[in-house]
Amino acid sequence: MKKEFWLAIGLIITISTGSLMAGAEDDAKEYYAKRTEEALRDLDFGTMEQKIRAIYYMGAPARPKFIRPLGRELLENLDDPALRQAPQNDPFVKANIAWALGQIGHKLAVPYLLEAAEKTNAIIEEKKKAVEEARSKRPKESHEFLLQQDEPGPFLSSAESVYPYSPDVYWSVADEFKKVPAVNLDAEDHRARIIGFNYVNVLQHILIALGKIRDRDSADKIVPYLSHPYPAIRQEAALTLGKIGSLTALEALERSFQNEKDPAVRCRIAFSIFH
Repeated sequence: MKKEFWLAIGLIITISTGSLMAGAEDDAKEYYAKRTEEALRDLDFGTMEQKIRAIYYMGAPARPKFIRPLGRELLENLDDPALRQAPQNDPFVKANIAWALGQIGHKLAVPYLLEAAEKTNAIIEEKKKAVEEARSKRPKESHEFLLQQDEPGPFLSSAESVYPYSPDVYWSVADEFKKVPAVNLDAEDHRARIIGFNYVNVLQHILIALGKIRDRDSADKIVPYLSHPYPAIRQEAALTLGKIGSLTALEALERSFQNEKDPAVRCRIAFSIFH
């Protein structure tokens, strides 16, 4: 009789525990469904901070289902000079999207990243030409200090300056915030720019993401960045090709090593060849 009693008690406990576990699982599914819906909405329509939180949410678990919305947002408004100025499209946001796609690490992200790299490089070239044109138009007696965004922010140096970095250290403060009475951290655009990311940062993060994915078919599209005018991009391209490790990548690295003059870039190329 006692045996039957304890068997009945055990059965009741098992059924109760199973029901509780099933309920907890349902609650978890409901929570993540709502959180995913919120993240997708914020990625499309949120503020800069909301987008960043959504990007972290999508990148951290490395789920391929987020590749399409992230890739679409990475490319969003890169062709529009006016909309690029919005804090929601700030280089800091774009760089973090590239990070998330690299975290997911799926080949489906490669077309988005390669297209974004091409468009980002076009923006970099556009800004480079604008600075060169502005410098050429300055009067000889002018003391105007023009910084070229040829390094990842927030620090930028200039061959025109006796200082190793911009005198104000933060190029964003030096060049952008001088136009306003004071930095207003309640304004989203000020918060975005004081972070100091530029499109060199974005292209770097895109190349890093491609290096994480290691798609051998992407090597041909990355090789041209070994000849980029900016050393920061050449270094990252070398590391990316080293991670891909295909014959195409290694041959390109060897050719580039012979022609490269910058010691820091040569070190990265050598590391990538033998890594």
